[in-house]
Amino acid sequence: MIKELFQSVKSHFLKYASSLKVERQKIRKIFAPSVFWELTHME
Repeated sequence: MIKELFQSVKSHFLKYASSLKVERQKIRKIFAPSVFWELTHME
């Protein structure tokens, strides 16, 4: 019973973590160039 619950929680967490990783990559793709732009065009 508890083992099954733990497995389901673990699978949900892994799914969530992988989607979070994808989101982070998307954010970095958008965020990094803008930061780079800010740094290179400061003057």
